[in-house]
Amino acid sequence: MSWVQVLQGVNSIHNMLIFITKIILDHTKFFTYNQERNLFFHSVRLNQKSIMRQQLSATTISQSKSNTTAGQGIIDYKNVELLYKFISAEGKILPRRLSGLSAKQQRYVTKAIKNARMVGLLPFVNKQP
Repeated sequence: MSWVQVLQGVNSIHNMLIFITKIILDHTKFFTYNQERNLFFHSVRLNQKSIMRQQLSATTISQSKSNTTAGQGIIDYKNVELLYKFISAEGKILPRRLSGLSAKQQRYVTKAIKNARMVGLLPFVNKQP
């Protein structure tokens, strides 16, 4: 018996609503307390993650990845002014999520910073006491 045949047998709207609520109640009794609790906390965690993602995107500098180094010159170990933009105060290389570079640009910048350190143009990591 299909749903259409069952609903055609229902005479009034009131009977149809009672029938639908019985179906809903039958399906909800399959959930145990732990499953409902897990579903609730899973949705809470998803909401917290989205809120944290929004806060992180609001605090970081929003730049287009392709325009981060545009007009600033070629990524080279001799271009110290450009390389200083991708180094933290401690002298560490900034990660991609903070620098806003593509993966390829990040690799070039990392190699250029390491070469500049070996030549002596940039400082190595400074450990603060």
